[in-house]
Amino acid sequence: MPKKIKTGDLVRSFKLDRSAIDEEARTVELAFSSEAPVERWFGMEVLDHSPESVDLERLNNGGAPLLLNHSSNDQIGVVESARIESGKGRALVRFSKSKHA
Repeated sequence: MPKKIKTGDLVRSFKLDRSAIDEEARTVELAFSSEAPVERWFGMEVLDHSPESVDLERLNNGGAPLLLNHSSNDQIGVVESARIESGKGRALVRFSKSKHA
């Protein structure tokens, strides 16, 4: 029997370190993934951040899009650089000059 997708409110949270923001350059350092377990419809998902499991080439190739809510129709900037550090995906991103971004 197929598992049912749980419904209800989905919440994302983050801590903001204001010292990581460069307003003039419109950049901020952020975490984009972690190894924290997340419940999915199929069970618990844990992302593997080992060197053989992560390919950051596209993110470090210049100009990878920074998307709002994973929407390819809502680009708000670009990824300047990315790396794996202490089991987390981290990136330096630059926001566009648009009011929306």
